[in-house]
Amino acid sequence: MVVILDRQSKLQIDVEVPVNVGDALRRQLKVCQRRVAGDFGDRLAPLFAKALVSAMDEQCKPPTERDIRLAASVSAKSGVPITQEMWSSREMLKAFIEEHS
Repeated sequence: MVVILDRQSKLQIDVEVPVNVGDALRRQLKVCQRRVAGDFGDRLAPLFAKALVSAMDEQCKPPTERDIRLAASVSAKSGVPITQEMWSSREMLKAFIEEHS
């Protein structure tokens, strides 16, 4: 089992992984203890982010690059600003686009 902990919210989720994957991860983490772990973290980050987004409920997903470009264009044309919260929510950006297009 792997535990994912969000330091900001203090929430955690237990993720069941096959035994061989958990064992391999523990070996990797031991390697990271002996040297700078940044290399593994750098390789893991984009893969982990993509996997997280694909597993999220639709209403929780962040906006795509296409959503962001379209919302920025709609905002510029309509003169209506987009809040910081909207930039992080695909659902909110889509609602903004529909309302102001």
